[in-house]
Amino acid sequence: MDDSTDHQPPDVLSSDTPNQTMIHPLDAPPEQREKYKRFRAYNTGAWNGPRRENKEIVHRQDDLHLYDAISGQLDLTPYQKKRGRCLLDTFSIGDYTAPGRSAKSVIFALCIVVANADVPDGTRYWPHPDAASNDLQFEEVAEDIPNDWPDLVSLVMKLEHRLEV
Repeated sequence: MDDSTDHQPPDVLSSDTPNQTMIHPLDAPPEQREKYKRFRAYNTGAWNGPRRENKEIVHRQDDLHLYDAISGQLDLTPYQKKRGRCLLDTFSIGDYTAPGRSAKSVIFALCIVVANADVPDGTRYWPHPDAASNDLQFEEVAEDIPNDWPDLVSLVMKLEHRLEV
């Protein structure tokens, strides 16, 4: 019996909707690409005709793509990535955004919560500018995300409490 999973793509590369058929407009001839873009939108459930966009699905897909990008930069394990995607479906990012706090900050805080919950000693990363034991990848990503340290600590604590990780 072959236990190999090479025949299945990782969860992060699979579709974010129940229908997992992949339609890529760039695979179509140039004169038919607009038609294939519509097919792709119909197939994902993001669009159901002119002026009938399903904004909830589009926002969810945007959030998941942002999560995949940030978690990929942090080299989270496959389990951590999957756990974070599941947790992302349990709350709205908009509930945690505020003036000066972007969706990137919320996603980064979620990655911190998920990574720290999966490390036995719990010291993978803590948002503090002078912490000597922090993970270097987390520090590099933290520099790219505009946020102040006290706000990020507050956000991490809120998410830990809310998600009960």
